[in-house]
Amino acid sequence: MSQFPEQQNQTTPPPFGHGPPPGDQKATLALVFGILAIALGGIWGIAGLIFAKQAKEEGYVGNKAQIGMICSIIGLALLALLWLPIFACTACAICATPFMW
Repeated sequence: MSQFPEQQNQTTPPPFGHGPPPGDQKATLALVFGILAIALGGIWGIAGLIFAKQAKEEGYVGNKAQIGMICSIIGLALLALLWLPIFACTACAICATPFMW
């Protein structure tokens, strides 16, 4: 038997105000995917935008979600700038090739 029986099976909730704010995990994911969008390719930016929007909807008020959204948009813009010349050159090459009927 315990010397202090009143503390044997007692669980106390954490004090009010402690713990991560709502949407913090999704804001962190938005930031990570936004950085990946810039570093590795813009396709990660789509996931970053989704998580940033979900974090805002859950009531997250920090800067992580906003920075994640900005990084995701930059990554997607870089992807568009990279692929636009490739598509344009491919279209020109296809149009310039005479068709053999």
